[in-house]
Amino acid sequence: MAYVEMPHLTKRLIVVQRDGSSLVPVARVDGVTNHRIGEDTITGWVRDCGAGPEIVLPSADWDRVIGVSLSDNRWTATDYGRFTDAATIDRALACEN
Repeated sequence: MAYVEMPHLTKRLIVVQRDGSSLVPVARVDGVTNHRIGEDTITGWVRDCGAGPEIVLPSADWDRVIGVSLSDNRWTATDYGRFTDAATIDRALACEN
């Protein structure tokens, strides 16, 4: 499970896993967000383009499209190019980049 912690201030993706009855953070990625003040939607989602799940969301400054994935027990962030509007994320989610 993953969530963006305080998308207007902290701008940090937190990935958690279950440990018994608790959720334990297993990764923190700074510099990403999924919401702007005044918007009624969340921007970003999870995709799988054949290499495993990847969380796709805007950079903290809404300038870039970022993919966050787990590979070889390491979390990595990949820059997929300029963010222009929600359609940019939609194209990334459809594996068009």
